[in-house]
Amino acid sequence: SVVDNKFVVVRGLGERYNQAVLNGQLMPSTEINRKNFSFNMIPSSIIERITIVKTLTPDRSAEFGGALVDVKTIDIPTKDFFTISVGANYNDQTTGKDFYTLQLEGKEYLGQVSNHRKFLGKTDWRSNMDMSNAWTARKQTEGDPSSFLSNNWGISRFKAALAPNFQASYGKLIRQSDNQQWGITAALGYRNTLQSQDIKMGKNYISYVDSATGKYIGGRGYQSDLITNLNGLLGIAYKNAHNSLAYRTLYIRNYEQNLILTDSADHNNYGSNSFGYNDRANQNTIWQHQLTGEHLPGRKGLKINWIASYTELDIIKPDNHSLVFPGSNMLRTGPHWNDFNVMGTGLSSLSEGVLRTWSRAKEKNLYWDLSVSIPLKWKLGNLELNNILKAGYSGWHKDRFFYVLNMATKLEKGSNFLQPLSDNYTPTFGVNSFVSRFGDAFRSPNAQLHAGYLMFDNKLGKKWRLIWGLRGEYFDLNSQRNLLFAFLEKQNFDVTNLKSQEPNMRWFPSANIVYSLNKTMNLRVAYSKSIIRPDLREMSYLSEYDFELGGSYEVGNLRSTVIHHYDFRYEWYPLSGSVLTASVYYKKMEYPMEIYKELNNAYVLRNSKYAKNRGLEMELRQSLSPITRVPVLRNLTLYANMTWLTSKMRQKSDPTEIVNMPDGSRKVILLERVADKEISRPQAGASNWLINAGLYYDSKLISTSLLYNYMSSRAFVVAVMPFESIFERPPASLDAQVGVHLFQHKMKLTMNITNLLNKGLLQYMPSYLESQKEDASVTPGDLKYRDGNDIFFQGKPGRTYGFSISYNIR
Repeated sequence: SVVDNKFVVVRGLGERYNQAVLNGQLMPSTEINRKNFSFNMIPSSIIERITIVKTLTPDRSAEFGGALVDVKTIDIPTKDFFTISVGANYNDQTTGKDFYTLQLEGKEYLGQVSNHRKFLGKTDWRSNMDMSNAWTARKQTEGDPSSFLSNNWGISRFKAALAPNFQASYGKLIRQSDNQQWGITAALGYRNTLQSQDIKMGKNYISYVDSATGKYIGGRGYQSDLITNLNGLLGIAYKNAHNSLAYRTLYIRNYEQNLILTDSADHNNYGSNSFGYNDRANQNTIWQHQLTGEHLPGRKGLKINWIASYTELDIIKPDNHSLVFPGSNMLRTGPHWNDFNVMGTGLSSLSEGVLRTWSRAKEKNLYWDLSVSIPLKWKLGNLELNNILKAGYSGWHKDRFFYVLNMATKLEKGSNFLQPLSDNYTPTFGVNSFVSRFGDAFRSPNAQLHAGYLMFDNKLGKKWRLIWGLRGEYFDLNSQRNLLFAFLEKQNFDVTNLKSQEPNMRWFPSANIVYSLNKTMNLRVAYSKSIIRPDLREMSYLSEYDFELGGSYEVGNLRSTVIHHYDFRYEWYPLSGSVLTASVYYKKMEYPMEIYKELNNAYVLRNSKYAKNRGLEMELRQSLSPITRVPVLRNLTLYANMTWLTSKMRQKSDPTEIVNMPDGSRKVILLERVADKEISRPQAGASNWLINAGLYYDSKLISTSLLYNYMSSRAFVVAVMPFESIFERPPASLDAQVGVHLFQHKMKLTMNITNLLNKGLLQYMPSYLESQKEDASVTPGDLKYRDGNDIFFQGKPGRTYGFSISYNIR
């Protein structure tokens, strides 16, 4: 993970199990159907520190999968600053070339939804039922509803400009006395990016068998992405000898508009083909208000820390378009994609006719934390014991709703393939638009978690240190299954067993033992227990079309994933700025969650029975300054990290089923159908190999970095049989940056290149495994891409060259 060129190494068990903390608060996902937080939305100028947590302690949330990235923004600056940075990026596949996207109004460059994407002029709908009722009322008063929707299928074309970025940050330190000071921090950031690439894609039947080779080929096409990021921070802090208080408000707005056009024509045969049109828009808004305090009453080391935070997350997907149609008679009257003509609306796994969707997820999140640390010193004979007792209470309250509204659009007058795409879906040609019955909604107004912990940090003499304790968390996950309960209770079923499917109160012990071999070497042994709970959206039992997967996405009857972590690590700090560590780890996961591919392009998030993960990690960081006097070499720092992971699983051959009791009663029980034996297979999102390497040079005049990242092929979506799965080969990346400091470090010129190797993402279906595998095991060799594999998605975004100039006005 990279935060504006701040290099972050994360060892995890797949994307679902990595967590993000911002200013002490566990952050919600910025995507509806994924657990993912985009760190690039945080401007680097306001980051005070980034902490990577790989070993869990009781004072941290038990929501922990193996890696946690903790980002803290500045509260009181060490000195005054006012920095302005302006820059631009050039992409060798996009800048100065034709860029195709849905109609733009200009608001998109400000991170706002276009007016033509709004449903009846609004985006702030709270449910799909409200939208459906408004649609019906409008239809009754004004007639033909097709005119209520913008005819925004037309595609705009323009030359892509340089991608601009801007940052301004301000810090003021006010000293009232030696013991009292105030701090003010503020920051603003803006970034806009245009990126396009040629692709191959096999989603939604946009594929064909090449007549020359007989191979299954993804449709050829084009993808464009418009991304705008706005961010701002304001902080005020006060500190004296015994107390500190800080208030921060952080605002982040991210808007993405994506268009993918594909044509499955076999250009060797010009036979039957199909055309795919997919447009997605996504507006994410995060607004966090946080008040923190630290108090040191008395002189005996007692410390009290507290956090009170309120966060709003609003994810809007306005008027997303999906269309697949047969094109055997399709006409293309010019070189512009917009000149494609349309014949009907068939050949699709989507809802009837053309699909337009509106969805929204909004979450209001209250978070609190209070902790007390007490130093305790004892002596047992000649043995000195230095201890810290830490106790705390934390919790959160969430109010979240989510809905999907699907609109189906049909051409009632038959084929109109002579009409351009931009003109076809109008009342003139008999368009009938109606709210699809496949819309869904979910509301969780009162989800609460309460946690308490007791932790000891014992230093036993000069050699031993023991950090241990117990955390307890109360969360009624069962009550979040209200949609399922309501459905079954209407049919007079007894759902008592379902309401106690998993315990509300859970206990999470942990222990971390450190033994100092000498002043520079440590041995660590650690155990901890943690949990990954389903997100509130994942308890909703809703079905939604997911373009990234290429089919409908729904959630099964999920259970929480409980993880047992075992780590043994050797640490060596030979010189200043030098680190060498080697770790072996084992993680047992009960009921891990993965997205499974089902029949008919359906994808379901469900649990497997268990997963066992074993791995090795090595890390090296070496500054050459202490070991050489050569001027150039003294400024170099080398970094390398390697992780190896192997997994065994026992997966469910079928999803968990809800069945009647055999005695004929109406009491419902859960039945698990589990595979007969354990298999070798990495979890979705986890690679067998991960390598990071970096070279850094820092002097008074020049600072440079060269960063490399490699991940081996992995499963993107799994299936019961591996040949039905979707694998992916992540792109290896090589990025470089050069910074030149001028005018006594007041000015900095920065040049960077990303994706120097010009690599791209490749997703593929390993059909070659069908005749070779008798079970569902997948070896590292099976995961590798082979020529002729069925391509699910392939694209290269090109190299990006960036330049920026920053000036610090002091």
